[in-house]
Amino acid sequence: MSTTTRETARRCPRCGGAVQGGGRFVVWCAACDWNVDPAPPEEDRGRMGKARRALARRHGEQLLAEMTGGAVPGPRRDPAALAAYAIALLVQVSRSCSRRAGRGSS
Repeated sequence: MSTTTRETARRCPRCGGAVQGGGRFVVWCAACDWNVDPAPPEEDRGRMGKARRALARRHGEQLLAEMTGGAVPGPRRDPAALAAYAIALLVQVSRSCSRRAGRGSS
């Protein structure tokens, strides 16, 4: 199945630079960043929205600091990664046990 999109060349309303656009993606200007984020920011509703926004900002700033710091990022051992390893280990052990149980009965 092939999908075709027709690109049209237009001029940026802000700087007049060439803007390439297609049907599937947001059209934006690489010269002046016009229309890079066309959706207005969501309003923070209630305490959960404000907490979510603050947490996202904190993690975003931390990631930016890590990436621009010059150090090569390595694997992390945070609680989420350790939980993922534990779940993967349980899945592999249960698969191994079920295979052994299946072999013994045949």
